[in-house]
Amino acid sequence: MLSLILFAAHTALAAPPAPPMPPSPPDMEQRGGGDEGDNLMKHFPEIAERLGLTAEQRTKVETLYYENKLAGIDLKAKAERTRLELQRGMLATTDYDEKAVLKSFEAAASAETEVKRNELKLMLSLRKVLTTEQWAQLKAMREERRGERRERRHGEEGDEHERDDD
Repeated sequence: MLSLILFAAHTALAAPPAPPMPPSPPDMEQRGGGDEGDNLMKHFPEIAERLGLTAEQRTKVETLYYENKLAGIDLKAKAERTRLELQRGMLATTDYDEKAVLKSFEAAASAETEVKRNELKLMLSLRKVLTTEQWAQLKAMREERRGERRERRHGEEGDEHERDDD
């Protein structure tokens, strides 16, 4: 995301002003794999069973997830606001203030960092709830799911190539 912002900033400063762009859809960068926490909770009953979580561990995980998602809502909204302010500062006006654009960039980068920090805090908190064996098993399950997604993606790409040859 930061590389996209840097590219846009460079382009805006080097090129004639462009008309305003529509805002990007929220969470565009997450469309490929989605939020790890969302996947965890979507499949939580199955995962909890496979990991052998106790009732206390289940409750702690659910509470951590809920609290993290609540904090994430505000953080993601702030990140989206700062991205829009950056776009507006660079692209929506014929006269731009370089210092203001750079300040908007810093705010956007900081907001994105806060979103990622919140996601990392959830993973670190989960590590404290799970035993070493459960954490290793959860990592293995994640890798297994990633492999399955990769296979599905490559299968879909292969299907498209076969259709192109017809």
